[in-house]
Amino acid sequence: MVGGSQRLYPEIHRKNSWLRTIQPIASEAVANIREGRLPAIADLLETCQVFATDAQVVLDPQCVLKAAQ
Repeated sequence: MVGGSQRLYPEIHRKNSWLRTIQPIASEAVANIREGRLPAIADLLETCQVFATDAQVVLDPQCVLKAAQ
């Protein structure tokens, strides 16, 4: 399995038309990732993952909620 920081590919931002609609927030998030500041949910990629492809990860929502408490 690929680690959290490796799963957050900033390159996907350029290819995703939905992300282009939420500017400038998406660009700021990508800049943060490139600078090594990962979103909090990155810590849950390993523990809450239920399915993954090379480009996407599905997290168990109950696991995410439990981690937030």
